Amino acid sequence: MSQTLASTQKSSLSNSSPIDLVYLWVNPKDEDWFVRREAALKLFPNVRNKHGAEPCRYQDNGELIFSLRSAGLYLPFIRKLFIVLDGAPPEWLDTSREDFEIVSAQSLLPKQGVRPTFSSESIEAFVHKIPGLSEYYLYSNDDFFVCKPATPSDFFEPDGTGLVRMEKGLIHAPLMVRDNTYNHIWRNSFKSLKSHLSDNFKPNVSGKVWVPLWIRKLFRDQLPLNPPAHILQPMRKSVWRNFHEAFGDEMKQQLKHPFRNPESFAVNMMFYYLSHSLGKAKFIYTEDFAVAYRESSLTSIQHAFETIRKQQKVRFFCLNDGFDLNGVNWGHMVKEVLETCFPNPGRWEKQSFKRSREG
Repeated sequence: MSQTLASTQKSSLSNSSPIDLVYLWVNPKDEDWFVRREAALKLFPNVRNKHGAEPCRYQDNGELIFSLRSAGLYLPFIRKLFIVLDGAPPEWLDTSREDFEIVSAQSLLPKQGVRPTFSSESIEAFVHKIPGLSEYYLYSNDDFFVCKPATPSDFFEPDGTGLVRMEKGLIHAPLMVRDNTYNHIWRNSFKSLKSHLSDNFKPNVSGKVWVPLWIRKLFRDQLPLNPPAHILQPMRKSVWRNFHEAFGDEMKQQLKHPFRNPESFAVNMMFYYLSHSLGKAKFIYTEDFAVAYRESSLTSIQHAFETIRKQQKVRFFCLNDGFDLNGVNWGHMVKEVLETCFPNPGRWEKQSFKRSREG
């Protein structure tokens, strides 16, 4: 790791330090967006119906309105909401509010690389370019939710160190599966982290802890890394400069393709591990979050939804869409739990839309 990367500046998060909230969202109902995406798919037909461009990646189950309700209700300290958007905003969104701004996803990307891009990883690497974005911010997807009151101390220590919630299990990245795109991405990212960072990471190992990591990697297709929890997470704008210095070649490769593909990288995971290496982030292994993956077994899905409904320990959760492997009515399950958790209109919804819904 270079001298520049190794050096960090002292900073602190005061009570008055602003914290913004950033969402990345696509409107799949926007016809112009759909036409642009189809044109790109004709140039890169190999990704159609793969993990990088399958329809479920852009399926809208109405999650965004409930995610914003949860943020407005339980994150009162947020200074400003930014939605990095590709396509038209949803009809219910109040774009006139001073604490809200829409940012074009394509406007953040560098001139180098394929444009437009439909890869969330590529866009995530340049979210820090949002004009006026605070140094400390929270990053969210539309399927991330907060279900209990939170404060800045849930995400940052007083000195500004980010508290990144991690999964307890190791990354499972087998290649002999129906679509191994994302498993290639995990492996690409692990290789880059090993190459660029000097840290000898000691992952949290669940299950039979006596099984050596090299055996887990060889026979269980496990990488010696814990993945960041797929929930709302803290970020530091200034660390992205370090990120692009460390992973410049990887980002050049990333920007060559408009869709997620086997040569892509898990940008946010690499950012968190770099932040950890620089002393700007701390990994925490808590039990205050739950993630329901559509691609999990039916038993796992049912257990996750039941955990979310009870909300005994859960403060943050995610309802992650994906390939339908079990024939479950995912859209119905998502709508049912979200309408139960967040029934009341939020501050970023149009008053006219609220009244029409109430009527």
